[in-house]
Amino acid sequence: MAQDRILPDLIDRPAAAMRAVVARPKSWWIAAAIVLVTLLAYASVTGPYQQAAQAEAQAAMVERLAAQASPEQAEAMRASVEAASAQRPIVTTLLITAVTAAFGWLLWAGGAHLGSLFFGGRGEFAHTWAVTVWSQLPRALGYLATMIYTWMNDAIPAHEGLAFLVGTGDLLRDAANPAYLALSSISPFAIWSLILLIVGVRAATGLGRTAAIILILLLWGLGLALTLVPSLLMGGLTASLMG
Repeated sequence: MAQDRILPDLIDRPAAAMRAVVARPKSWWIAAAIVLVTLLAYASVTGPYQQAAQAEAQAAMVERLAAQASPEQAEAMRASVEAASAQRPIVTTLLITAVTAAFGWLLWAGGAHLGSLFFGGRGEFAHTWAVTVWSQLPRALGYLATMIYTWMNDAIPAHEGLAFLVGTGDLLRDAANPAYLALSSISPFAIWSLILLIVGVRAATGLGRTAAIILILLLWGLGLALTLVPSLLMGGLTASLMG
């Protein structure tokens, strides 16, 4: 299978596409370029809206805390939030976005490679890295869908993923809700990406279907837990400060 067939075959022939990726591991840069370009465009379009939403949440928290503080303390709190909420340069935002994405792929690939060895698989890290990067392509479609929504509505979606099922509209309350945070990471694009990763890990390591599914779900659960813990700690701290 030629490299130009990998992309369309990911849709209706994912197993064949991932076998082709394993046969041509250096093709990972094609997928990386597509995802990164889309991700950086997504960050440039939605970044100002996201920073505004964060600033709004911080301001709401400070106002609730300021109601219980002295006028001098309240003024200091407001000044601190205003300084922290200053817009970052777009170049800084794009650089952080790209580095974070690449680091995330590395963690996924490393975890999948080591986990596959534990489950009795075989193969090289280069193969697992390649299928990991190619499995991210559905997320690029998710970024594109969000950009289109933002352009059409002059606003980012109120909730990410399935978080709308439990969202209250209160940014502070939602940020401290583990169900909200977990559901925000689940979307059709994320599920599609996980399915492609399972197929890719099977092609790269020779694992059986059940072992590959268990491995990827374990890695996903671990990643989710590492994401939830700091958010929940911060949410709990905020709740305790606000009484």
